[in-house]
Amino acid sequence: MRRRVFSSLVPGLAALGCAPQRADAPRSPGSPPAGAPRGPDDEAWWSQIAGLYPPLDFINLENGFFTRAAAPVMDAHRRARDAINREGARYMRLSLLPALEAVRTRLAALLHTVPEQVALLRNTTEAMNLVLQGLPWQPGDELLGSDQDYPTNVEIEDTLVRRRGVVLRRARVPEAPASDAEVVDAFVRELGPRTRAALVTHVIHLSGQVLPVAAICAALRERGVLAIVDGAHALGQLEVDPAGLSADVYAASLHKWLGAPLGNGVLWLRREHIAAIEPLFADTSKASDDIRRFEHVGTRPAHDVVAVDDAIALHEHIGVAAKRARLLWLRERWVDAVASLPGVRLRCPRAQPRASAIATVAVEGMAPAALAERLWQQHRIYTVAIEHPVIQGVRVSVHPSTPVAHVDAIAQALASSSRRGPGA
Repeated sequence: MRRRVFSSLVPGLAALGCAPQRADAPRSPGSPPAGAPRGPDDEAWWSQIAGLYPPLDFINLENGFFTRAAAPVMDAHRRARDAINREGARYMRLSLLPALEAVRTRLAALLHTVPEQVALLRNTTEAMNLVLQGLPWQPGDELLGSDQDYPTNVEIEDTLVRRRGVVLRRARVPEAPASDAEVVDAFVRELGPRTRAALVTHVIHLSGQVLPVAAICAALRERGVLAIVDGAHALGQLEVDPAGLSADVYAASLHKWLGAPLGNGVLWLRREHIAAIEPLFADTSKASDDIRRFEHVGTRPAHDVVAVDDAIALHEHIGVAAKRARLLWLRERWVDAVASLPGVRLRCPRAQPRASAIATVAVEGMAPAALAERLWQQHRIYTVAIEHPVIQGVRVSVHPSTPVAHVDAIAQALASSSRRGPGA
């Protein structure tokens, strides 16, 4: 089997308070700040972004699981929920489809593509299952993954080995690569004679490392290998253009860095691959080349999807470049403060092209779970422990709304832990 077999209701910015206005114009409650920030350290502007989220009585530095939806998004979510409950079946039969198509169109523009290549799904896991289990594998075909794939992707890989007789190969991603070429070579050298597809993670969940996806995908496609990208932690942090990245498949969750309500994901496919993939849920009513056939999962909470439009509006108001600059500035503030502390080891890239909002840190002599528990019990800082064969530590993930005081707090807490040792 060659690569060709794999081939065979919407509020606008003005409604969100994002329309152009004077910097000193009054803001309605729950609306974003006017204009653009002067920079990543413009606390007056970013504090207004923070004001769009409910206050917490602890420091949340675990924004990687998902990010809370901002007030404008939750307002839209409630409006759509109330409309559905008010109108009942009439809304679902007459109003839902146009609303979903409007979201599809908005998402397509965000991804620099067309609506016919965008499927509205529930998360990256669903998208990856749909693609990987829907491809026409033959026993002995090879799938290339990596040693740092997301756990649910590993489960899909293992399932393909068990159910379909697929042979799994793994690239060993360097933790601190010296060049893009080193990362590309890590994938290319593991290709086998029957490698049909490769799974590449855009931003690794363990350490926040941003991989040179465009170069990896180009190398894979040159060799006739289907390039499948897990963009769960990329969309919303980075500018994402799947076609420009040379991907064949791109999947992402919208409730992570884009800030959509929980239960939203997106799948992008090159047109030539749509018909070759069999849906997990049967749909014979649509043409084989209609990407919408992958959305047939029965009745789902429609108001979750409708509010995606408002999440995109807020994301675009902030601007992906300003958002990434803020995330990296916050990350570097605490990373720089702890980098030279005795007993502290950073398990994340330092160079900005490879860095993201996620960074992982370890303290000598302390298990990740013990360090995470100490941060919570003694400092009311919520993080997540990473226990993985390749990366071990506590994962810290900032958000554009994270106050400077919170990243300073994690730096001070880690300094305290490194001085006191594991038993203190």
